[in-house]
Amino acid sequence: MNFINKILYMRTLFFLVLFLWGTIIQAKKVTFKGEIANPFELNVDLGFSRNDLDVDNVVIKATLNEHNKFALVFDVGTAKWVTITHGTDSFKAFIAEGEDEVDFFFSAGSNTSSLVFRGPHSATNNFIANFNRIYRPNPEMEIYKKGGLQTFISKDIANKAKTYAIYDYFKNLETNYYAQQRYLHNTINLNREFFRYFDNFLNWNYETNKLAYFLFNKDRISPQDLRNYWGRYAVLQTVILNEDKDVKYPAFQNLLTAFTHYLALELPSDPRDEDLAYYQFAEGNLSGKARSFMLAKIMLGFYQLDSNPRLAQLKYKSYKRENVHVEYNQTLESIFGGDLKFVPKQQVPNFKVMRVDNEDAYLTDYSGKVVYISFWASWCGPCLQGFRETYQVRKELERKGVVLLNINLDKTESLWRGALSRNDIPGTNVFALDMSKLNEEIKVSSLPHYLLVNKWGKLTYLSTKDLNQSVEEFVSLINE
Repeated sequence: MNFINKILYMRTLFFLVLFLWGTIIQAKKVTFKGEIANPFELNVDLGFSRNDLDVDNVVIKATLNEHNKFALVFDVGTAKWVTITHGTDSFKAFIAEGEDEVDFFFSAGSNTSSLVFRGPHSATNNFIANFNRIYRPNPEMEIYKKGGLQTFISKDIANKAKTYAIYDYFKNLETNYYAQQRYLHNTINLNREFFRYFDNFLNWNYETNKLAYFLFNKDRISPQDLRNYWGRYAVLQTVILNEDKDVKYPAFQNLLTAFTHYLALELPSDPRDEDLAYYQFAEGNLSGKARSFMLAKIMLGFYQLDSNPRLAQLKYKSYKRENVHVEYNQTLESIFGGDLKFVPKQQVPNFKVMRVDNEDAYLTDYSGKVVYISFWASWCGPCLQGFRETYQVRKELERKGVVLLNINLDKTESLWRGALSRNDIPGTNVFALDMSKLNEEIKVSSLPHYLLVNKWGKLTYLSTKDLNQSVEEFVSLINE
């Protein structure tokens, strides 16, 4: 074997070892043992998630034997929580590093009062069971849903948010928070990893519950008051939102969604652009893995919860190109498909414009062609600059058969014609006449504004705002 081949061999071996080591450390086999007194049925479900986005949930089925017991071993991967369900009873077990067994007992129908964990690794989960009995007697959740996101708030907290005065509400939160902190810090023999986690958990819940007040009182609090209350009640002072290692925990994820919901109250947007606004809030206010997670979560939320593929079509390609957390790309890829071609796209409403020769024209006149629409005005400096910077690529696209429809939104026709005489703008230049239907469904709120319409008159998107980098995507649309 020559020197170069040896180097290649060693390099391959090195990456193989890394891959195998990564596979080993991702795997974590845990033994689950359970005993249920007076069971409702013979089945017990053990569920956990294999990824942060909660789309790869795994449910392991166990069957009670004649002694109302079960035991089985399975791989939980990197999951920290396993949800155990029997009939109407449901609770969670924490899987700490170094702990490979969960053994429990409860009486069916009363698991919150009778649940006991047993064995050498029982201290952590018995702490959780006791904590929940004292501080979370009502496990029911109320969901605040908006912008493709769901924030889960306990019904007890939600009811207080709706009925308490703001001072009383925050005082009550603070009192309970410090009581829970004391309970944690006075407990001995807890796993060190779990102690750090639960300390953070209390902080995440505390801040989520602060934000809940604003969410449930959004109609009574102005954006300016929100900003004042933010400082007065020290919102988010106990947490760091951009900690990569925390993204795997559901309570931290819940705080991220609550924060994004809050931003939508402080910076209200047009309801027609709600999906894009939520995406931009997360994009501008988060960083690192938290940012990548939330952007993926928002795209998934609009796609799955609201049956709205617009945001995925608009942002997915650029997200995939920029995101460094490959697992999120893989999850989105599996759900959206390679390029979203299968997703039904919004039909662009027809509209009426006037050509340079004074003849009327309509969008439907260009059926069967790819149409790139540029909305502009004579007073819009960025519009004219954009035309100059993309002059050559626009000429190329026009030669390939793309209709470049440049719609002027000036108040008078004379302003439009004057601007055309001073500027060389490639494409079909037209003056807006009747945009009412279009603006009802697709808002043009600022200039410049661009729309891309495929051969069937449906809205589609480029993976980048840079037109100079998009020729291949136009060719793909032309060849559809």
